[in-house]
Amino acid sequence: MKKSKNTKTLWTLILLSILLALSGMMMVVSADGPSLSPNQFYGTVTINGDPAPAGTIISSYIDGELRGSLEIGTAGNYGYDLNYLSVNGSESDEGRTIVFKINGEVANENAVWREYEPPQKRDLSVGGEPPVGTTPAGTQETSPNDISSDGGATGGTGEISRPGPLPTVTPNGATSAPDEGTTPTSDEAHTPASTSTDDESGSGGSLPGFEAMFAITGMLAIAYLVRRRR
Repeated sequence: MKKSKNTKTLWTLILLSILLALSGMMMVVSADGPSLSPNQFYGTVTINGDPAPAGTIISSYIDGELRGSLEIGTAGNYGYDLNYLSVNGSESDEGRTIVFKINGEVANENAVWREYEPPQKRDLSVGGEPPVGTTPAGTQETSPNDISSDGGATGGTGEISRPGPLPTVTPNGATSAPDEGTTPTSDEAHTPASTSTDDESGSGGSLPGFEAMFAITGMLAIAYLVRRRR
């Protein structure tokens, strides 16, 4: 009778230990939050208006914590050929600001961390850079009033524009207007395809501690079978 009580007490302690271990693992997982796919970036990178040389280090931070870095292999560009700058994060980072640094110097641009965001083009720069839309020194802009009726530009620039096409005279005496030329458009910039990388953390991984739980369960089953044979 005493032996039976000891056996029940032992089994009760074992079950309580397993339950406590499982509850502790669940608390750790819920506190950390599941890891999500990293935000990925690519684009141009300049230092003082010039293309950054190969070997430049670009790093990303959230709340002062390093979340990813990349060494560029081509001057002036980063993240191309699917070699994105990956910024790791979790659910708690949703909406937080991503700070970029170029060789340790804070970039003029930043971004916002979002869940399940496709690769984004973000041109980065540090140092001085000519403002967008300004006219370089020594260049005189031509206003509509400086254009003469024959298509030439006046105003002292010293340049004569090419005259437009002449009208065509048909055999019956009618004059047809010249066909308007079409302006060729520039080739569209190639944007890398959005793909997922191997940097995805937390997906498909087993819950920590499950291996230990399976081992404990197996040992208990073996102990139970041995005890029954006795």
